[in-house]
Amino acid sequence: MMPSAQAHAPYGMTEVLPVADIDLPELERAGSGNGVCVGRPVPGVTVAISALDADGNPTGPIVEERSVTGEVCVRAAHTKQRYDRLWVTERAASRDRGWHRTGDVGHFDDEGRLWIEGRLVHVIVTADGPVTPVGLERLTEAIPAVRRAAAVGVGPRGAQQVVMVVELGASGNGLAPAPLRDAVRLAVKPTGIEIAAVLTVGVAARRHPAQLQDRPGAGRPVGPAGAGRRTGWRPMRVLLTGASSLLGSQVVRQLTARGDHVSTLQRHPTDVAAELGLTEHLGDINDAALVAEAVEGVDSVIHLAARVGVVGSREQFFQTNVVGTRTLLAAARAAGVSRFVFVSSPSVAHTGEALAGNGAEPADPRHAKGQYSRSKALAEVEVLAADAPGFATIAVRPHLVWGPGDTQLVGRIVDRAKTGRLGLVSGGRALIDTTYIDNAADALVAAVDHIDAGHGRAFIVSNGQPRTVEEMIERICAAAGVPGPSLTVPQPVAWAGGAVAEAAWRLARRTDDPPMTRFLAGQLGTAHWFDLRETERVLQWRPRVDLDEGFERLSSYYATHP
Repeated sequence: MMPSAQAHAPYGMTEVLPVADIDLPELERAGSGNGVCVGRPVPGVTVAISALDADGNPTGPIVEERSVTGEVCVRAAHTKQRYDRLWVTERAASRDRGWHRTGDVGHFDDEGRLWIEGRLVHVIVTADGPVTPVGLERLTEAIPAVRRAAAVGVGPRGAQQVVMVVELGASGNGLAPAPLRDAVRLAVKPTGIEIAAVLTVGVAARRHPAQLQDRPGAGRPVGPAGAGRRTGWRPMRVLLTGASSLLGSQVVRQLTARGDHVSTLQRHPTDVAAELGLTEHLGDINDAALVAEAVEGVDSVIHLAARVGVVGSREQFFQTNVVGTRTLLAAARAAGVSRFVFVSSPSVAHTGEALAGNGAEPADPRHAKGQYSRSKALAEVEVLAADAPGFATIAVRPHLVWGPGDTQLVGRIVDRAKTGRLGLVSGGRALIDTTYIDNAADALVAAVDHIDAGHGRAFIVSNGQPRTVEEMIERICAAAGVPGPSLTVPQPVAWAGGAVAEAAWRLARRTDDPPMTRFLAGQLGTAHWFDLRETERVLQWRPRVDLDEGFERLSSYYATHP
């Protein structure tokens, strides 16, 4: 350009142009922010914002306030009044008392400059509220390897997870390698927005859809961080079954620490009971006399004991998980217990389809996959049906609980990694929820405290931080200092291999779990993450240990337990 020329960038749209203007020096002064700075309104144009509600809709009044994010609304004498024969566009381009609603989302900064944060139809509505994409995309595009980026929402509106799709300029699509994934998360960290996954594409993305297609149609409650004392708290007498498990021992510690009187019921003595000097009732959950003795004088029961895994007959799972629960229910009612918390599993409602942002769907004993899931579904149905005045019941479904000392999820992954037998199903692309041990224990304590608000219902519990299977397994391996997955197989192959392994284990009468099962192939190859808003609202609970802190604790554990 000529030495005296000035560079300007106008902002506007077909219906009204220009709306705002900015020159290069002003753009440089504006610096980085949430979106693209387009300057100040030009003379004769009034720009205002219609604030977004929790569902991402511009329902707020049209105001010229600063730092309010919402739909950009314009009023000017040169606004186009009609669309000739484009009657569909005419109908879509709504006007509100002379205001033209642009379909863009943005805000004014403290200097009165307008920032565009994306299109209204591209707003991602998470459980924490609306998230606009452009600011996240610009931060990601500052990473040298990234040519372009798109922040998109995955899952049902209101419980969406933010996934970043990046174009690298090379062939190949799939999950981003760990260094790039971590770089994206680090780049957007100042925004406080969590990125569930990073995907790569190696071809040019399609252009944005036409403006007509962009037109739209028509918070997450914050409770106490943990499971502290409820309003009107008084010490309870709690019986917990299954204290020998990682989750059971953690719940015992939390209840005891806050002053509750805890006793346990399980087959064998536990370290936690010995350490805390607790009364233990040792024996089978189906022993009616033992169970009646255990519930005597108790006001709350947390029923965690169960037969888990995939090996065993239908009768074995049914006897422990269904008949045992019936025995405990009957004894608890007869003894005057007022609160009964049943520890269930999200698998009771998993019929094989992906679960993406689901709540606690009804347990489905007929279609749940595997003997464990079917038996737990039957038991949950009976527990919730037993809810009555004076005897409140509730089901809590923690999903994939893990933490230091875990021998189920973490222990099995680490053992297989050590022997080079650790693989992924379909590349580990499925997005899944998990639950750090402290968060799961908090939720069970909260269920006891707030059972009156949620009695007769089931509630999902997880960290609320979905990650790909690949990332979760890689980070567990890194924490334990073992090699990550070395191979990947398509889900149909894994399913077939699981069927063969199950048959071989039955013929050999083995009691340990096979390396692959049909149920496990489905779990590793299918998305299953959840909407926690109802759990948080009713139980006044929220995860207090995030994944990063959980993995730091896991690393510290393996540093002293090689």
